[in-house]
Amino acid sequence: PDEERAVQPPRAPDTNPPSTEVRAVAEVRRRKGPRLSVMLASNALVAVSFGTLITFYGPYAQSVGVSIATIGAVTFIYGFTRFFFFFLTTRDSFRRIVLHDTTMSGVVFVATAVTCLSSFLFFTNGWVILVSLIVFSLVGISQTFVILISQVVTIAEARAERKGARAGLLESTTGMGASLGPIVGGAVSGQSLLNSFLVPGISFVGVMIVLTFYLALRRLPDA
Repeated sequence: PDEERAVQPPRAPDTNPPSTEVRAVAEVRRRKGPRLSVMLASNALVAVSFGTLITFYGPYAQSVGVSIATIGAVTFIYGFTRFFFFFLTTRDSFRRIVLHDTTMSGVVFVATAVTCLSSFLFFTNGWVILVSLIVFSLVGISQTFVILISQVVTIAEARAERKGARAGLLESTTGMGASLGPIVGGAVSGQSLLNSFLVPGISFVGVMIVLTFYLALRRLPDA
């Protein structure tokens, strides 16, 4: 028996991972790929919204009779809400809710929608100062969540050798959004400065349509 075992050819090593592991890896890649795209798009959209708002709000408010001091107070609200909600995100109990794997994408979608669509409030017949306070508060709060979660998904979850590239990619989307918003806003504000506040909302709808088609195409091979 010892001689028989000695002449048996050695078994070839099993280089194929188990099928369950293959499916698990594929599922992680399938889930994180679209989520990264959504985060980058959301980051660009909030940059479009804030860039447009901070560029055209001052001239618009002056054109309807709002004083310089009031304009400064309104924009201060944005900074205050950003600071306050950023402080909340430093608390572990709050971060566990916002950064939970099952809720991050939903939080980012809602926050991006609020940031971009809130500028439509300027088209209502409400008191300009009150509307301005509401818009800047909503943008400050929502932008905090989008930036936080986008940084986590894009940079913190990346492999060590990819973190630098991901950080550059995220900041590039911020720069593109912050520059394109005022450029397009200036192009459409010839008749009225109010028209510039259409840019964030229209950009949001357009990007969501493109993302919907993109995610649908990604699912075709799986189907």
